[in-house]
Amino acid sequence: MAWLKVSSVAVLGTRFTMVRPDRGWGGAYGMQRRPPRWACQMCGREGLGDETGPTGDWSQACRRGHAPCDWCGRMLTIKMDGQPRVHARCPERSPAPPPLHNDKV
Repeated sequence: MAWLKVSSVAVLGTRFTMVRPDRGWGGAYGMQRRPPRWACQMCGREGLGDETGPTGDWSQACRRGHAPCDWCGRMLTIKMDGQPRVHARCPERSPAPPPLHNDKV
């Protein structure tokens, strides 16, 4: 279905945009598939899919929904139990305290 050109698709209220179109078969003897790359418009996560939309576990997380980070407001995916994710590497978060040193004799 290379003739089907989709640039944006909505799945369960989450919009995905095609970042890189389908590039067909490539490699030395045409043995490697180069599928299209999709990105979530809410959080910016990218992953592979097919011509009709994103596929795989990365898109399932975005379909569950998003919640903002408590510190910076960046949208993160919601976990399977409905709780928002923890933004561990947030630039707005205060730095961690210095580690405790155990001086062994």
